[in-house]
Amino acid sequence: MELSVKLSLARLILVQLVPIIGVVFFGWDLFEIMMIYLVESMCIYIVYNFDHYFLQPKTRYPAPFALLQLGLSLLPFGGILLANGLVVFYVLNQTDDVNIDIPELFARRLENLNLVVPFITLFVLEIVSYFLKKRLDKNHTNNSQWRVYRRILYTTVFIAVGSIILSFFPRNLFIMVPFFIGLKMTMEFSTEDKRVWNNLRHRLMQRKRKSAQ
Repeated sequence: MELSVKLSLARLILVQLVPIIGVVFFGWDLFEIMMIYLVESMCIYIVYNFDHYFLQPKTRYPAPFALLQLGLSLLPFGGILLANGLVVFYVLNQTDDVNIDIPELFARRLENLNLVVPFITLFVLEIVSYFLKKRLDKNHTNNSQWRVYRRILYTTVFIAVGSIILSFFPRNLFIMVPFFIGLKMTMEFSTEDKRVWNNLRHRLMQRKRKSAQ
C-alpha cells in the first residue's frame, strides 16, 4: 500500500477518534461532536490557505500581505462556521418556551466546551498529513482550491442535515457514535481524495482476484 494512502487512512481514523474519546470519557453529546467537525473544517481551511498564501510559489504573497489575507479570510469563514453551530444547537434544543434565549444558551455551552485541546490535536493532524501527502504524492495538485472548499462545504452540510435527522432519534452511544461518526467517515471516504481511494479500491480488487485464482 502506498504511503500516501496509509497517511489518508491514518488521518481519517485519528480524526474520528477525537469525538469518540470525547463521548466515551467526557460525556460529549451530539452537539459537541458536531462542533468538533466544524473545528476540523477550520483546521483544513487554515492549513490550506497558509500553504496557498505563504508557501506556494505561484500564489504566495509577501509575508505581511499574506498574513493580512489569511486573517481577513478567517473572519467570514469563522462566522459561517459559528452560525452553522448555532443552527445545529437550535435544531437539537427546539422548545416552545419563548422565554429561553437560544443564542445565550449556545454561548454558555461553548464556554463549557473546551475546544483548545481538540483544536490543537486536529490542527496538528491536518498540517502533518497535508504536507506529508504533498511531499510524497507525485500527483498532488497545489492549486486544489475547489477540492478543499468542496470538502469543507460537504462537512458543514452534513453536520446540518445530520443534526436534523438524529434529532428524531434517542441520543445514546449505540445510535450516535456508529451512525453519525460512521457516516462522516463514509463521506470523507468518497469526497476527500478520490484518486487515493480509487487507487486503494483497485489494489484491493487485484488482491481479491489473485486470491480467487
